[in-house]
Amino acid sequence: MKTVDVQKIIRGTLIERYLYCRLKDCDCRKKKKKKHGPHYYLVCSKNRKTIHTYIPKDKVETVKLHIENYNKLWQYIDNKSEENIIKVLKRKVKKDVKK
Repeated sequence: MKTVDVQKIIRGTLIERYLYCRLKDCDCRKKKKKKHGPHYYLVCSKNRKTIHTYIPKDKVETVKLHIENYNKLWQYIDNKSEENIIKVLKRKVKKDVKK
């Protein structure tokens, strides 16, 4: 695995939303198919609460890269954990067999 800069990780999911505005005369209200957007939000949970954080368009690519880094790091940790479980169990089995 390539090294992941832990200073550049974000846990969450980036979502895209299209919204209606509050203006009565806007096309989004009249045509119902033409919403404003995309607007981007980072969605994550903390203390069992879902948090939506608005992401400005000029920060979307940076946030995507940070999320990707987090996912790579998490996948690496998960793979290492599986490897270690196998190693530990093999050792335990060998020690238990000798008894």
